[in-house]
Amino acid sequence: MTRAISRIVVHATWSTGQRAPVVTEAIEAVLEPVLRTQCIRLGARLIALGAAMDHVHVVCTLPATTSLSAMMKALKGASGAVLLQQTEGLVAWSRGYFAESAWPEDLETLVRYVRDQRLHHHARSTVAAWEPR
Repeated sequence: MTRAISRIVVHATWSTGQRAPVVTEAIEAVLEPVLRTQCIRLGARLIALGAAMDHVHVVCTLPATTSLSAMMKALKGASGAVLLQQTEGLVAWSRGYFAESAWPEDLETLVRYVRDQRLHHHARSTVAAWEPR
């Protein structure tokens, strides 16, 4: 094979510091183009974004040329700058993150779950395995 090909899809989630409930729908809307731009810059594709008040979920491709840690650093770094600006410097992302590879047969369900984060949290119908710990 003359080039590297990756079909890895990642589900990642991270939370605000001290789980501060500040990720409003307005902030989520500002985060979306930032996260999409970072994915494009890395050669990835943002498939889905969803947020609850204290955390964010993304589903994206992971290109063969980028490590998971480099991708998470780029996503959290760029979106963290936006979060700090939107909260007037009061809230940043927590240090860690959760990431897993997505099974192809679960992808449609996972994407729907991520996009409907606010609904799931309001109805208390979250899936423990897909939520930040």
